[in-house]
Amino acid sequence: MTPSSYTPSPVPRPNVPALTPKELADVEFLADQVEMAGLSFVRRPDDMAQPGDRLHELGGGHLGIVLKIENRVAFENLPWLMLAGLRSPPIGVMAAHAPVIWATQVLEDMGATGIPSLA
Repeated sequence: MTPSSYTPSPVPRPNVPALTPKELADVEFLADQVEMAGLSFVRRPDDMAQPGDRLHELGGGHLGIVLKIENRVAFENLPWLMLAGLRSPPIGVMAAHAPVIWATQVLEDMGATGIPSLA
Protein backbone atom coordinates (compact mmCIF):
# COMPACT_ATOMS: atom_id res chain seq x y z
CA MET A 1 0.00 0.00 0.00
CA THR A 2 1.37 3.39 -0.93
CA PRO A 3 0.54 6.58 0.99
CA SER A 4 -1.51 7.83 -1.95
CA SER A 5 -3.68 4.70 -1.93
CA TYR A 6 -4.52 4.87 1.79
CA THR A 7 -8.12 5.76 2.53
CA PRO A 8 -9.25 6.23 6.12
CA SER A 9 -12.12 4.03 7.20
CA PRO A 10 -15.46 5.85 7.02
CA VAL A 11 -16.89 3.37 9.53
CA PRO A 12 -16.40 4.40 13.16
CA ARG A 13 -15.17 1.84 15.64
CA PRO A 14 -17.12 2.99 18.72
CA ASN A 15 -15.99 0.25 21.10
CA VAL A 16 -12.27 0.71 20.51
CA PRO A 17 -10.55 2.86 23.16
CA ALA A 18 -8.43 5.81 22.04
CA LEU A 19 -5.38 4.13 23.59
CA THR A 20 -4.61 0.47 24.12
CA PRO A 21 -3.18 -0.56 27.51
CA LYS A 22 0.29 -0.78 25.94
CA GLU A 23 -0.01 2.70 24.44
CA LEU A 24 -1.14 4.09 27.78
CA ALA A 25 1.94 2.51 29.39
CA ASP A 26 4.08 4.10 26.64
CA VAL A 27 2.85 7.52 27.78
CA GLU A 28 5.11 7.13 30.82
CA PHE A 29 8.12 6.97 28.50
CA LEU A 30 6.89 9.84 26.34
CA ALA A 31 6.34 12.21 29.24
CA ASP A 32 10.02 13.08 29.59
CA GLN A 33 11.37 12.09 26.16
CA VAL A 34 9.41 14.06 23.55
CA GLU A 35 7.94 17.49 22.92
CA MET A 36 4.82 16.31 21.08
CA ALA A 37 2.93 13.06 20.68
CA GLY A 38 0.40 12.00 18.06
CA LEU A 39 -2.99 10.62 19.02
CA SER A 40 -4.18 8.35 16.21
CA PHE A 41 -7.79 7.56 15.44
CA VAL A 42 -9.16 10.23 17.75
CA ARG A 43 -12.93 10.47 17.29
CA ARG A 44 -14.42 12.48 20.13
CA PRO A 45 -13.16 14.94 22.74
CA ASP A 46 -13.41 12.15 25.33
CA ASP A 47 -10.66 10.30 23.44
CA MET A 48 -8.23 13.06 24.46
CA ALA A 49 -8.98 12.86 28.17
CA GLN A 50 -7.17 9.61 29.02
CA PRO A 51 -3.78 10.42 27.46
CA GLY A 52 -4.01 14.07 28.52
CA ASP A 53 -4.81 13.19 32.13
CA ARG A 54 -1.99 10.65 32.23
CA LEU A 55 0.51 13.17 30.82
CA HIS A 56 -0.50 15.67 33.51
CA GLU A 57 -0.09 13.02 36.24
CA LEU A 58 3.44 12.35 35.00
CA GLY A 59 4.39 16.03 34.82
CA GLY A 60 4.11 16.12 31.04
CA GLY A 61 1.13 18.47 30.80
CA HIS A 62 3.28 20.91 28.81
CA LEU A 63 3.69 18.44 25.94
CA GLY A 64 1.83 19.00 22.72
CA ILE A 65 -0.67 16.53 21.33
CA VAL A 66 -1.24 16.15 17.60
CA LEU A 67 -4.77 14.98 16.85
CA LYS A 68 -4.76 12.65 13.88
CA ILE A 69 -8.08 13.05 12.08
CA GLU A 70 -8.43 9.76 10.25
CA ASN A 71 -12.14 9.02 10.01
CA ARG A 72 -15.48 10.66 9.32
CA VAL A 73 -16.52 10.84 12.97
CA ALA A 74 -13.36 12.75 13.86
CA PHE A 75 -13.83 15.11 10.93
CA GLU A 76 -17.41 15.85 11.95
CA ASN A 77 -16.27 16.43 15.54
CA LEU A 78 -13.26 18.58 14.59
CA PRO A 79 -14.62 21.83 16.11
CA TRP A 80 -15.28 20.07 19.43
CA LEU A 81 -11.92 18.31 19.32
CA MET A 82 -10.24 21.68 18.81
CA LEU A 83 -12.13 23.23 21.71
CA ALA A 84 -11.18 20.34 23.98
CA GLY A 85 -7.56 20.67 22.86
CA LEU A 86 -7.51 24.37 23.68
CA ARG A 87 -8.01 23.47 27.35
CA SER A 88 -4.46 22.12 27.45
CA PRO A 89 -2.32 23.55 24.65
CA PRO A 90 -0.18 23.13 22.66
CA ILE A 91 -2.25 21.19 20.15
CA GLY A 92 -1.86 20.29 16.51
CA VAL A 93 -4.12 18.71 13.92
CA MET A 94 -3.13 16.33 11.17
CA ALA A 95 -5.85 15.24 8.77
CA ALA A 96 -5.69 12.36 6.30
CA HIS A 97 -6.09 13.59 2.70
CA ALA A 98 -7.23 17.07 3.67
CA PRO A 99 -5.49 20.34 4.38
CA VAL A 100 -6.64 21.78 7.70
CA ILE A 101 -6.14 25.48 8.36
CA TRP A 102 -8.08 27.10 11.17
CA ALA A 103 -7.76 30.85 11.54
CA THR A 104 -6.88 32.16 14.98
CA GLN A 105 -9.98 34.37 15.04
CA VAL A 106 -12.24 31.40 14.28
CA LEU A 107 -10.73 29.45 17.19
CA GLU A 108 -10.91 32.46 19.52
CA ASP A 109 -14.59 33.05 18.73
CA MET A 110 -15.36 29.36 19.02
CA GLY A 111 -13.64 29.20 22.41
CA ALA A 112 -15.59 32.22 23.66
CA THR A 113 -19.02 31.42 22.23
CA GLY A 114 -18.94 27.76 21.23
CA ILE A 115 -19.79 28.76 17.65
CA PRO A 116 -17.21 29.19 14.86
CA SER A 117 -17.29 32.62 13.26
CA LEU A 118 -16.98 33.45 9.58
CA ALA A 119 -13.98 35.71 10.31
